[in-house]
Amino acid sequence: MLTTRKWSGTWISAEAGWIDIGRDMLKFPVKPAPYFRKRFTLDATPASAVLYLATAGWHELYVNGVKADDRVLAPCVSQFDVHVNYLEYDLTALLKSGDNAITVLQGNGLFNAQTSEVWNFIHAPWRDFPRMCCDLVVDGRLCLKSDHSWKMAPSPVVFDSMRSGETYDFGKEIPGVFDADFDDSAWAQAFPGRPPAGTLIREEMEPCRVCERTDAVERRQLDGETILFDMGRNVTGWAEVEVELSEEQKEPLELMMEFGERLNPDGTADRRNIACFSENGWEAQIGRMILTPGRRSFVWRPHFTYFGYRYIHLHCKMLANVAIRRVQALFIHNDFASVGNFTSSSADLNQLQEVIRRSFLTNFTGIPTDCPHREKNGWTGDHNLAMDTALWNYDAMKGYKNFLQIFVDTQRPSGELAPIAPSGQWWWNCGPAWDYVLWQGAWEAWRFYGDDSVIREHYDAMRRYLEFTEVMKVDGLPEYGLGDWCPVDDERMASTRLTSSAWVYSMHQRFAVFAEMLGRKEDAVIARRRAAELRTNIRKEFIHSDGTVDKEQWSSLACVVYFKLCDEVQVSSLVERLVKKLRDNRHKVDFGIFGSQWIPRVLGDYGYAEDVVKMLLQPEFPGYVYMLRQGASTLWETWKGDASLDHIMFGDPSAWCFEYLAGIRPQFDGPGFTQVKLMPCVVPQLDFFQAKHVLPNGKILKAGWYREQGRVLYRVSIPEGTKATLVLPGKAPREIPAGETEIGLE
Repeated sequence: MLTTRKWSGTWISAEAGWIDIGRDMLKFPVKPAPYFRKRFTLDATPASAVLYLATAGWHELYVNGVKADDRVLAPCVSQFDVHVNYLEYDLTALLKSGDNAITVLQGNGLFNAQTSEVWNFIHAPWRDFPRMCCDLVVDGRLCLKSDHSWKMAPSPVVFDSMRSGETYDFGKEIPGVFDADFDDSAWAQAFPGRPPAGTLIREEMEPCRVCERTDAVERRQLDGETILFDMGRNVTGWAEVEVELSEEQKEPLELMMEFGERLNPDGTADRRNIACFSENGWEAQIGRMILTPGRRSFVWRPHFTYFGYRYIHLHCKMLANVAIRRVQALFIHNDFASVGNFTSSSADLNQLQEVIRRSFLTNFTGIPTDCPHREKNGWTGDHNLAMDTALWNYDAMKGYKNFLQIFVDTQRPSGELAPIAPSGQWWWNCGPAWDYVLWQGAWEAWRFYGDDSVIREHYDAMRRYLEFTEVMKVDGLPEYGLGDWCPVDDERMASTRLTSSAWVYSMHQRFAVFAEMLGRKEDAVIARRRAAELRTNIRKEFIHSDGTVDKEQWSSLACVVYFKLCDEVQVSSLVERLVKKLRDNRHKVDFGIFGSQWIPRVLGDYGYAEDVVKMLLQPEFPGYVYMLRQGASTLWETWKGDASLDHIMFGDPSAWCFEYLAGIRPQFDGPGFTQVKLMPCVVPQLDFFQAKHVLPNGKILKAGWYREQGRVLYRVSIPEGTKATLVLPGKAPREIPAGETEIGLE
């Protein structure tokens, strides 16, 4: 991923000097987003033109009056003191013979987190004013580069903060600012800027775009100054608001928009849970537009922030002088191709799939996040558990690879990894389940795509982390981290010492496989020895002489089966006890995020898929359909729905449906779907189930079953190049040829 090109341009900034980390960061001045601009002349229309643009902070690029492309919130945030992303823009169609102009509008992004929150990004070691560096190569020759001859001026974006929001002052607009013939002679020259500490790397993933527009489903006037807009479902991104100002308004007028995902009993937007992590008086998720008298029509949308919301609370003290013509939700996420989906005879299961897919997209805006509103943080544990679902539904591996590089960039010399990536000066050791995302990414890049680059590039980081786990052992087991997060009841949560030890055990097991793939045989031997020691110590402490596990919590029982920590003769008893607990609880859930993955997979592996589907579809609290009945359009953070209403960490049921109901099991030993086992689970709750997935080679694999005249028929479509084996209980494996095949299952 490291760049090999030599940069000719120098870094430029709109401010002299740089932020002094030793000063009071809370009192450092808030500045408007700057324009950087350069006019230049070409002797002829270019046959090829590429702009290499690096910005510390988000940017928008304009060439001769036109935005260069449709990406937004670019480039992706990074661990700026280790790596900074740059982009390549093809400007061939935008440049012309004669006068040309390039204008860069630059925002703070996460580089200059100038509003205070609990994660301390305001004290991040990289923090500074936004800056840029670029080279323009035309027909193979350097034509233009950034230097102090570039001009700069403040823009109408008078305030921008990733978490707090954005203010746009229409009275400060500069007509024609992006045009080639605009006269910028009165502008100041840019200041030389200190380069960010990180190495420049080319961003190679699908960009963020406005992927969907929706109108408000309800508009409600709450009082003479407030209108509430309901967009119908949770969305991540922007709002676009079109208004007209009355000629009677003689002074500038501010419209303030508060973005939230729930309502108070009186119908106003309840934003307490979203604003709970802001500090020192800073607001969260606020948009402001300052309207200028003498002009009638205004269209506002942000540039350098984004919101997670369903409701928009619009306030204006002189609302009678403003006509709100249009309010639209602009859904922004990385523009991943949809590569998989399923449908069934159950409307609830289909709706759950739609909600899970949406929850993934609302939580992938540059980086995979926990939630798109109050945090916008790259919490690693959430996507350790959600990655399988993501890859079954979307071609998201490039996005995950970019994120894993950021994650590894947080690693300390001790081997410790941060639980959020990027991370400034905030560390909370969440432990192996969060750090496991690196192993999951490496494993799934190979299984889904046949791509070993994550294994090769981050092998040493994995090895260093495993040495860190040795230091963190107490009496032979890791003694750190968080457990089965967000359970129904904390009193019934599986032992954190057990679950953390199981994750580390799996890390060693997978690392041994990676080591053998790379010919590192000694590392493989050490990893397998340490895994064996962990298994022995786990069994000694948590699997008791009477066969009970831990305190018989659901996730504890599933854990020792899922990770193969128990003897094979113990499995049937453990699974039967787990099923009994589920049935005794009327198939209502009783676990946290780990159990949401382990329990369905264990039950599916041992013949209890029917109980899993009952659990997914039962409508009482706590459960998935209960969320749907309460109007959830994205998954909740907690079963009660008393925290965020847009999290992805409970999203594994989608992957489970692909692998168990459709029965599609891509094999690690046959990567990239070159070898697939077909192991369908037929359940009485459904009359049919059909899934499809686009393979890395572009071909489509389909699998599903349906009932017809008392029979169950399994219909599959296997592409050329995929070796498929049907594996059914009690029957010999059967090779399935390429093409369409229909098989009777019952």
